[in-house]
Amino acid sequence: MNKGDVFELGLGSDIEEIFAKRESEVTGSTEHKRGLFAIFDKQPSRASIKIGKKNADVTLAHGACINMHVVGEAKPRQIPWSCIDKIVLSKPPAEWNKNR
Repeated sequence: MNKGDVFELGLGSDIEEIFAKRESEVTGSTEHKRGLFAIFDKQPSRASIKIGKKNADVTLAHGACINMHVVGEAKPRQIPWSCIDKIVLSKPPAEWNKNR
């Protein structure tokens, strides 16, 4: 389990735009194909993401990654969606509480 700040979901510009403007929590889950032939599938995983009242079902290609800063690490890094089971992100901080 990784905890930290998520900067980008890595799921395309439409979802990134909604993610950047969110005012509520983000939840999601993934489903990964299993089995010998799953490694040959071009889209081996699916994700269901909920941002506020908006829902998105996304097919994940190989190499899709979430960009986040993990607590205790010096720099942000990419985490492949293939390693993610679920996400629970709290709502963003209020404007007065942001570190800039």
